[in-house]
Amino acid sequence: MTSPERASESFVDDIVRLESGELTEQETIELFQRMIDDGSVWKLQGSYGRLASQLIQEGLCMLGPTSHTDYYGNAIPSRYDVSPETPGSPQFVADSVSSSPTSDDA
Repeated sequence: MTSPERASESFVDDIVRLESGELTEQETIELFQRMIDDGSVWKLQGSYGRLASQLIQEGLCMLGPTSHTDYYGNAIPSRYDVSPETPGSPQFVADSVSSSPTSDDA
């Protein structure tokens, strides 16, 4: 089996686990970041793109390293195409993570 076939199989397995509710919150965020990075999330059914957008707005994920086009032809900017204080930028994610409460704060 070639590397792309393994990656594709792993992706499908991750989607099945997501749909089955088997992923932890952190695993879900990591999966969505991978899908945002490669642009695949913007080609899937709408609920995936909406969740990706929500994770970006919350500062849990950033935009991909390159721009993409969604299913409808809308442009999705890269993380480098937005200003640092904007959701989707690396700085916004870093600021969101550093300001979020941790279990040590409870």
